[in-house]
Amino acid sequence: MAFARTPEALRSYAEHDTLPLPLPLVMQAAPVVIPLARLVNRASPDQVRQDLQALPGHLDRIDAWIADGVIGGEQPNVADLQLLSTVRLLATLDDLRPLIERRPAFAQAHALFPDDDGTTPAGALPADWLP
Repeated sequence: MAFARTPEALRSYAEHDTLPLPLPLVMQAAPVVIPLARLVNRASPDQVRQDLQALPGHLDRIDAWIADGVIGGEQPNVADLQLLSTVRLLATLDDLRPLIERRPAFAQAHALFPDDDGTTPAGALPADWLP
């Protein structure tokens, strides 16, 4: 949804990508790829709004797993890689970063994935959709 509203943000994510596609081609394909990705991911406006409203609860659960030692240990496990990479990616959306950056989940995600390749500027998500 964010790329549909701010397709130019895709450039910052693709700049350091290792895909064998030149950045200009990626940007030319965006008007076709973005709607297809929304379709494949069932990212309707209503679903995105619901997912955003549920985000604080999901982050609370991840923070609890960190507190319980289920994730965030010295040696990353599969759950760390799956959950914390998602937290790290969500934090690249400036609309969501304030909800995430003061949490244990963000600290763990940033420790595992320190590079910040890509950013989506504030306003990419409708303000009334944010929790």
